Amino acid sequence: MHRTALRWLLPLFLAVSLLLVCAAAAEDPYSDVVQETAATWIPVTLNQRLATRTGPGTQYDEPGSFLSAGRTVYAISKAYDSANGIWWVQVEFYDGSNSYRAYTGAKRFSDLNLANLPEESVLGTCYIPRSSRGYYGPSSSYKRIARDVPGAIDVDIIGAAYGDNSCFYQIEFYDSSLRCYRRAWVNHNDCSRDYFYFYPEYESYTPPTNPPVRESAAGTLYLSGNARSVNVRSGPSLSSGIIGILYKGDTAPWLGVSERDNRGVTWYKIKWKDGSGWVSSSYTYVR
Repeated sequence: MHRTALRWLLPLFLAVSLLLVCAAAAEDPYSDVVQETAATWIPVTLNQRLATRTGPGTQYDEPGSFLSAGRTVYAISKAYDSANGIWWVQVEFYDGSNSYRAYTGAKRFSDLNLANLPEESVLGTCYIPRSSRGYYGPSSSYKRIARDVPGAIDVDIIGAAYGDNSCFYQIEFYDSSLRCYRRAWVNHNDCSRDYFYFYPEYESYTPPTNPPVRESAAGTLYLSGNARSVNVRSGPSLSSGIIGILYKGDTAPWLGVSERDNRGVTWYKIKWKDGSGWVSSSYTYVR
């Protein structure tokens, strides 16, 4: 009788154990996604007002300017802007009643050693089937982005972290209505067909050196009505060399990048022959 009971109990025990393991795995399908922690952040001091972008470059939209020189923020990661040859830093900060993560130039900190920060890279892709809420950080406790993430778009996944007992993705995409790149944090439940090249880990992934900046056409550049011609220069200033000329009636693909020179004049980066060039907004416009 004792042996008969054991013959029945052992398979039953194994079956129940397997069910429990499967249930635990199903409960958290993102258990392999490593959450970055505040312990990896670096406190840094601002040496000037905190001007921000949602991504590492002037081609991204602007959350605004915050705080003032002397205030402390937390550096999380870095990204190289090869178009301008500078480093951008993702920072966490609190302004009034709102928490944010945004990007600013490394020049705004006098006590930051860039070598101590992990470098970002594209971790994977996913599809956003419908318009979704976006936040300035990985939970709904961060300030919500005023303009929702548009639907029916493929996006790059830059980071992942846990918040609100769920996984949030930091995504990057081009917003055709705003004509600029944007980054936002969205709940993974708002994504489908997510695919990782490797699991998102701020601490352990190895990104490529100087990752290329995407420069697809974001619009078209036209000469202003009173302009007969405009010089195309090698950089965003009058001191840069002339590499070509655009004449009235000519157009050029605008690469979604603009810079201001020391006079406050905006320059547009355009596709020019096999490379790129810059033209002054004093004689042109984009749309």
